[in-house]
Amino acid sequence: CEKNNAVVLFKMHPFVKNRLNIADKHKQYFVDVSDFREVNDILFITDLLISDYSSLIYEYAVFKKPMIFYAFD
Repeated sequence: CEKNNAVVLFKMHPFVKNRLNIADKHKQYFVDVSDFREVNDILFITDLLISDYSSLIYEYAVFKKPMIFYAFD
């Protein structure tokens, strides 16, 4: 992240109650924004979306920015 001047924002599904355990040495590069309610504001400031099966991909498609689809199961 430092080399590319990047920060990874994580937003978990609202039904997921477990929070990410981010080590202190990585907290400047990995940020859990799950409590942030306005997801469209987050989409607006990002350069890339990594998503699973979320319908959020349709909202993000409007921005014509790259997406990565990750099916973890």
